[in-house]
Amino acid sequence: MTTTAQGPTSITSLLLDGMDLFAPEVGKVGDDDWQRPTPCADWTVTELVRHTADTADRVTAFLRGETWQAPASEAAPRDRWDDAMTELRNEIGRYTLDDRWPIPGDSPHAKLRFHGCDFAVHTWDLSVALGREAELPSGWVDYMDGFFRNTPTEVLRRPRAFHDPEQPSEGDGPTRSLMAFLGRRPLS
Repeated sequence: MTTTAQGPTSITSLLLDGMDLFAPEVGKVGDDDWQRPTPCADWTVTELVRHTADTADRVTAFLRGETWQAPASEAAPRDRWDDAMTELRNEIGRYTLDDRWPIPGDSPHAKLRFHGCDFAVHTWDLSVALGREAELPSGWVDYMDGFFRNTPTEVLRRPRAFHDPEQPSEGDGPTRSLMAFLGRRPLS
């Protein structure tokens, strides 16, 4: 990975390293795990993995100058993720992103911050669903905490984004505290 103790170092690293965080968690999903609940309200592991593949597809479409459309793929969730991740990696390899860091908010690639962070957030979601709550790398937590806390509420809390914040519990680590801010709690 190309992250530092301070977090991702560019939009390119945010996207690639975010996928590098999520992919191993998908690899841990067993045959009996696909219908498990996740910290994402009303989503199973299947829906979470498909959503994260959709996120990769959205970025790929953006880089190609295309309008993203929900896929009609009937591929198994793991295959769907692998295909979307591979396609995005290939596209990033062909495309020059604005890698000034921190990226200015008026850059056309600034909106990709949300998508890159989505990979990391869903890494935690998936790990919780599988009963192995992951502590994300400190640089990622620091970066995402600053990014999300400076994201306007109407963007952060809109439908299909994040729920209202939860109160962190005493003793919560940095990742769990960030996830509470994003409206997530470990499953009971």
